[in-house]
Formats: sequence, structure tokens, C-alpha cells
Amino acid sequence: MRRGVTATDLVLHITQLLRAQKVVGKFVEFYGEGAALLPVPDRAHNRQHVARVRCDDGFFPSGPRVS
Repeated sequence: MRRGVTATDLVLHITQLLRAQKVVGKFVEFYGEGAALLPVPDRAHNRQHVARVRCDDGFFPSGPRVS
């Protein structure tokens, strides 16, 4: 993320994108270079918020970075 952008900023943006696509009752996978660089607390923060748009779950794939 760019300097000054918080995990909350990110999750609010993701939430807006999911709502615009009417993603309801789905599993959301967070992936890519940016997702791989997020620390565990930020991953948890993002995962928890997918429920706010009525998604079933959100997950990050396993990888070498876990903290």
C-alpha cells in the first residue's frame, strides 16, 4: 500500500467494490502481490469486513509470509 494508506482505507475500498458488483453469498479470495505483502493483522481486518457485504467468507492463500 502507499504510504499513509491504512488497512481500514483498503477494506472500505474493497467493500465498495464488492457492493458495486453485488457480491453476496460468495467466497472472496484476496490474492496478488499487494495481498501477499499485508501483515497478518491487516489480513484479518480485511477478512472480517467481507461479512459486511454479506459474503460467506474471505480468505488469503497460504504463502511464505505469515507475519
